[in-house]
Amino acid sequence: MQGKALPCRFDRPGALLYDSPMETLLLILAALAVTTLGTLVGLGGGFIFVPLMIFLLPERTPADLTYLSLVMVMFNAWSATHRYSRMGRVDFRTGWIFGVATVIPAILGVFLVARMKMDSYAPVFGGVLIAAAGLLVFRQLAPAGVTPGAGEGLGAQRTVRRLTDADGVVYEYAFNLPLGTALSSGVGFISSFFGVGGGIVHVPLMTQALRFPVHVATATSMFVLAISATVGVMTHLLHGERGVGLATAAAVGVGGLIGGQIGALLSRRMKGRTILFLLAAAMCVVGVRLVARVVLS
Repeated sequence: MQGKALPCRFDRPGALLYDSPMETLLLILAALAVTTLGTLVGLGGGFIFVPLMIFLLPERTPADLTYLSLVMVMFNAWSATHRYSRMGRVDFRTGWIFGVATVIPAILGVFLVARMKMDSYAPVFGGVLIAAAGLLVFRQLAPAGVTPGAGEGLGAQRTVRRLTDADGVVYEYAFNLPLGTALSSGVGFISSFFGVGGGIVHVPLMTQALRFPVHVATATSMFVLAISATVGVMTHLLHGERGVGLATAAAVGVGGLIGGQIGALLSRRMKGRTILFLLAAAMCVVGVRLVARVVLS
């Protein structure tokens, strides 16, 4: 006797997956909303998406949520990279070096998060969220660069770059390449393990520690993130530790892609500074709640 087909969950690599239509719609709308807001204030949206999903879909595993968020971030990052490349602000020579440095850490992040339980993952993410909120405020209050000589502490020879963007603006800067490569490796792990865009960490490091011009740092960091997120998504697909339908993941990615474009359009009409400070406060509150939920339980 044949029974009615029921929604099924992933149980082996290559299995066909089905998700609740309402849950899928919720994920798509969330991806659309957070990437619109994220792009408006210069973020990828992952730092908003993951904690939101922790509260709305508590039955999902950390691997599920980071996989979905990475798909969203991947679509958004490649879209932004294309936009920035047309503006001539991506330092591709440096970006490829930094991007390759994220590959192994990104793979390790996927394997580690697949072994995490929500009770231990949520407070760790909460702590990172509080730190990220502080970085958001720091990015607004701190100057774009630092005094000459910053980042030279390892005694490494300085790497010099000269970049001219589509508007004819010339950017000439020097930085410590080994230090930048090491920092990018750490950002790659953070991005993959937490399913977030590493730009919130990477851009301040590039501008403050490596003395990149802020426009070049933002554009190049997005290219590095695109590489790291793609590696993370591919590792999730090959590793098989996910309980999310491929169609749902793709739809979330498209939602993130559209949200990024909407955010870019709104950014021309709205000032994101006030929104950013409000977002930082909200991230801090959510971070405290994630930590307190486990500590007080």
